[in-house]
Amino acid sequence: IDKQHHHHEWVVSSLHIHLGERHCLEVTILRGPAASIKKLGEELIATRGVLHGEITFTSGESAFNKWSTDQPDSPDPHSHTHGHPHSHSHEHK
Repeated sequence: IDKQHHHHEWVVSSLHIHLGERHCLEVTILRGPAASIKKLGEELIATRGVLHGEITFTSGESAFNKWSTDQPDSPDPHSHTHGHPHSHSHEHK
């Protein structure tokens, strides 16, 4: 957790779940330069007491927007099918 505080500019969100009396699950979402994020992720996994760790990368929103508009019959990039509306304050090019 101390490492997360030292790199707070990369921490988007963190989730801590108690699995039992002695074990917890920690999920941290990071955003930043891939090499730096990988290094921080490896440091977190190497922390004493961590039993299992995994680093997963995904693309930024621009890659998803490009992918969705490249698909045949793609819906409007603002459409959402998960039951509640979202307002967007950013512009799409």
